[in-house]
Amino acid sequence: MKAHALSRRSFLTALGAAPLMAGTLAAEPSARKRIPIGIQMYSVRDDEKRDLSGTLKGLREMGYECVEFWAPYFDWTPARAKEVRKQLDDLGLRCSSNHTSAKQFSDEHLPHAIELNHILGSRYVIMAHADPQPNLDGWKRTAEVLSKACEKLKSAKLGCGYHNWDVDFRPVEGTRPLTS
Repeated sequence: MKAHALSRRSFLTALGAAPLMAGTLAAEPSARKRIPIGIQMYSVRDDEKRDLSGTLKGLREMGYECVEFWAPYFDWTPARAKEVRKQLDDLGLRCSSNHTSAKQFSDEHLPHAIELNHILGSRYVIMAHADPQPNLDGWKRTAEVLSKACEKLKSAKLGCGYHNWDVDFRPVEGTRPLTS
């Protein structure tokens, strides 16, 4: 049997979360916060490309309550985003967040992302991927881009996030970028 080392940070994190989990698990089902069922539109990208309206309608009929658009949404005009928002509203769907390309987090492109996310009713702008970085300096630049964008998004009443991938946990120069 392989032994797993538990870092002090991991232990303290787990210890700190234990009371929260115990309270959540012990709560009556009616007292628990209801989490809506959502889907990332990338999962149905071929259908979305052929017929966005029909795809949204089909997802709602399946019981989905939220959608998360992915990088191509950035190419929409504000008028197109308003059309999509009307479709969402008519179907009783919400857009909770949007996956956005790393390049769209630049000073040049972020205002458009903010505008589209406001129109769609999104609460979070998520960096979809930063691409593998050749060294820790690359990861530091990614962190700087996210930190800078986060402040602008916060001012716009939007949250900021990062969709991690397996490559983000692979050691670079002997360090795992997302765990250090």
